[in-house]
Amino acid sequence: TSFYRISSSRMNDGRIMAGAQDNSTSYFDGFSWTTVIGGDGMDNVIDPNDPFTFIGMWQYGGMAKTFDGGFNFNYFNAAAENAEWTTPITLDYTTGLLYTGYENVYVSSDFGDTWNQISFFPAEAGGFYNPEVCALAVSNSNSQVIMAARRPRYEYNYMSKLFRTNDGGTNWQNITAGLPDSLYFTSIEISDDDDGIAWVTCAG
Repeated sequence: TSFYRISSSRMNDGRIMAGAQDNSTSYFDGFSWTTVIGGDGMDNVIDPNDPFTFIGMWQYGGMAKTFDGGFNFNYFNAAAENAEWTTPITLDYTTGLLYTGYENVYVSSDFGDTWNQISFFPAEAGGFYNPEVCALAVSNSNSQVIMAARRPRYEYNYMSKLFRTNDGGTNWQNITAGLPDSLYFTSIEISDDDDGIAWVTCAG
């Protein structure tokens, strides 16, 4: 099994979700593993207030939400946009807001039941193409700070880009300068001590 993403419950020890290439999403309830969502298992998140409520994902942004630990699911997409193969999802534990990225960044205040668009990134390749968001992070020390990366598309001569907002998504700045934008930005981590510092992992 090759895992794309794993997550754990912030408030309940031993609760884990893991999305695996070709091998679905699995959930560990503290005692045993159960396969809960088919397809390629992707990113996932567990409700910090209820370990039986969680969202798992499959390729290209498909989402499945359960309230009963994986016995029943609601299936949906957050937006009518293209999404990356491994679509990012992240939770702000301070506000309870949930974020995901398709071609733009979307936020949910009800753990995925409804979503609102908070970015309007420009089209690329002469307006022909809107690259998908491939990495996403929210600051643990300042909920207004969010960072999002868009994937490269070499066939359109489009390189990776990294965006940052300091006001919860009202305004976004392109902060790619100085980064190796010919590589694929795979994840972002914002420092807990200083939201002006962040790490970006790259593949390519």
